[in-house]
Amino acid sequence: LSQPRKHPKGHWSGFDRLSLLSEPESMIQFIKKFNSEYLKITFDAGHANASGINPIWFLAELCNEICDKVLNMHIHDNDGTADYHWAVGRGNIDWKKFFEYLKKIQYRNYLTLEIYLEDDLRTSIKEIQNFLASL
Repeated sequence: LSQPRKHPKGHWSGFDRLSLLSEPESMIQFIKKFNSEYLKITFDAGHANASGINPIWFLAELCNEICDKVLNMHIHDNDGTADYHWAVGRGNIDWKKFFEYLKKIQYRNYLTLEIYLEDDLRTSIKEIQNFLASL
């Protein structure tokens, strides 16, 4: 589970994509089965991409049914072959389209940069600022 977010009635908890929940449909069914207002999703764009799944498609599939359950998004890049946690823009994720989609769905929760190197973190912040400025 990711870090819980304090809620007046308790805690919300968000989970990152687990290997058994590697497809949108399995995540949707998992969330619906628990049917709790306190269970949320941490969507990881880099993990989706490293698994060979287009992160924009994956997120859109989630948002078709449970968009209100997405509490947090982990942002990092890779080339689709492994979970490298590279700077935004270094891999093959189409971040411009990703941020356009976030604007379309009016996403207002958390974005967490999961970048290993400090220089890559700075680069990622600049890249994201550029994407947001162009929207």
